[in-house]
Amino acid sequence: MLGGMRYAIVLLVSITLGCSKQTSPSEGETETKGDTESSVSADLAPKAAPERAELPPVQPPTVALIGAGKPPLRKIRWEFKEGTKEVLKTTIKQTFSMRGGGWDNQSVPTGIAQTIDFTTNSVSPDGSAEVALLIREVAEVQTPDADSAAIIGGKDATGTYKVSSAGVIQDLKLVASPDAKYKALDVIESLLRLTLLPVPEEPIGVGAKWTVTQTLNQFGTPANEVMTVELVELHDSELVVRVGIQSKGSRPAAAEKTVSLATDTQILAKLRRNKLLPVSSELENQTVEVVKAAGVDGPMGKLTVRTRRTVTMRSQ
Repeated sequence: MLGGMRYAIVLLVSITLGCSKQTSPSEGETETKGDTESSVSADLAPKAAPERAELPPVQPPTVALIGAGKPPLRKIRWEFKEGTKEVLKTTIKQTFSMRGGGWDNQSVPTGIAQTIDFTTNSVSPDGSAEVALLIREVAEVQTPDADSAAIIGGKDATGTYKVSSAGVIQDLKLVASPDAKYKALDVIESLLRLTLLPVPEEPIGVGAKWTVTQTLNQFGTPANEVMTVELVELHDSELVVRVGIQSKGSRPAAAEKTVSLATDTQILAKLRRNKLLPVSSELENQTVEVVKAAGVDGPMGKLTVRTRRTVTMRSQ
């Protein structure tokens, strides 16, 4: 899983930067840069777990209307129905690079396709829903420039969350299958959080814009996120939104190191008011993590890990 590899990389950075004054990975004993994805994620990920910080609970987002758009204006709310079953088809492709700290490596893992089942277990009088999910199928997809095996999947993972009639997803929890090779589900969790988007209390029309701000946990780092949403189309039961999301955060790591995180996400999604899942969604994301070692000057004291990801979602 990508999450497991992410923490393995942080540990690898600790080792690399800690030894940077004596030797670089290119001078190391047997491991090569080309082995990074397989050997690092498989061998070092369990040891990297302590790099996770203790993080505060995620608080509900703040939604602020910038402009209501053109009349006619309508108050947008989702209408969930108990017992409804929905299926989400996703594809995830990504590229991945490490620069600095003695590393200069880029990789294109094989992409994956997922089939995820969702069930609305209950709906409260206020319109909020309790949802359960299962990642039923995971398969590789053709990736012409792939140079390594897939590093994300989640087959047979289960999860639960709550979602309000205003589209606010809370208490999202994923549990890996006991048989899963990699247990981290960070990437999948971050994507599932974007299956619906919070909407304003006020009535809105085409051209409406609003922001959603929140402090949350991004891959083990507390980050401030700002989401800007524009309503592109509004029909009887469907709406199309264009979304830009930026987040930044940092945390201390072991051995006098710091990890900083920045993400940029762009989404175009078609949503239906009686569905948990997007009719369609196209997402592009770039995540940049920088690990710096105190007292180590120059390129050996800094490693930049950059992930570019494209995701499609379709509901059935």
